[in-house]
Amino acid sequence: MYHLCLKDKFNASHFFLGVRSSDANMHGHTWRVEVLYESSALDGMGEFPRRKDLRKGLTLTLMDLDFSCLNSILQGPEGKNEDNPTSENAARWIYNKLKEEVKKTGVRLTTVIVSDAEDLWVSYSG
Repeated sequence: MYHLCLKDKFNASHFFLGVRSSDANMHGHTWRVEVLYESSALDGMGEFPRRKDLRKGLTLTLMDLDFSCLNSILQGPEGKNEDNPTSENAARWIYNKLKEEVKKTGVRLTTVIVSDAEDLWVSYSG
């Protein structure tokens, strides 16, 4: 099995509902994203298949988040606390968006990793 990891980042703000801390205030991060794919075969050039298409899909997906307020994108319509725009929910959102793109490539999306701090990261696998 072959594995490919693509890395990118975006800048966005957010705030949390239902907390009594500075996280309740609007603040921003540079969010780092890593996306892991796998394939059982290489393309005709001997490379991981559809690398350029996968990179383009990640770039377009993150453009939807870049310089946004994640509350308006990641938070559910009722604005419940469990819908807070956390790294965990961002990873799930990115995974679900990319999953649709990957269906066209024959490559399998395995994991999305998101970090909004130097010393921690979270991952989501479908």
